[in-house]
Amino acid sequence: MGDRIIIDYQLLLFLAFTLGSFTFVGFIVHMMVKASQFLKSKALNDKEVLQKMDELIKLLQQSQKRV
Repeated sequence: MGDRIIIDYQLLLFLAFTLGSFTFVGFIVHMMVKASQFLKSKALNDKEVLQKMDELIKLLQQSQKRV
């Protein structure tokens, strides 16, 4: 019988684990950046909504004073 080729899977497993770890960390960083951007835009939108509601309240109060 011929010689069998023996493959050392340690290097393959090490590379798979390393690439998987980098991918996971990259995904976590990506999600944190996206969450930060979302919260920043949400704060701006909430501020605009509050300003519009204040304007509506002022208009309602003015219209009630006229009546």
